[in-house]
Parts: sequence; C-alpha cells; structure tokens
Amino acid sequence: RNVTTFALRYFDGTDWHDSWDSSQLHNSLPRGVEITLGILTPKGEEHSLTRVVSIVASSRQEDER
Repeated sequence: RNVTTFALRYFDGTDWHDSWDSSQLHNSLPRGVEITLGILTPKGEEHSLTRVVSIVASSRQEDER
C-alpha cells in the first residue's frame, strides 16, 4: 500500500547490475543487493529508503577458484 517505487540492484563484487540471472552466472549469488523503496505518506509526500544487504553464500563463484 502506498508504495511508489521498488527497485533492486545486484553487486557482483565489482559492479552494480539492474538484473541478475544465476543460471547465466555459474549458479552464483550476488555479493550484495541494494533495495530502494519509495512510499507515499498520508500527507502526500514521497519518502525513499535505500538499504544494501550483503549476501553470505557457502560456495564461491566458479571463476574465483
């Protein structure tokens, strides 16, 4: 309810990407995900919140071995 923006970006360890397809990337997870959420307040003001979440995975990417 009242969400005006929802965006995800994915960090590969070097660069940020707007999409992530693990099946095309050796079944690897991104190292981090940036989440941006925009919400419309009852007063009609839009507030934006951005958080970066680290992804801890048990296996390394194939190209890092």
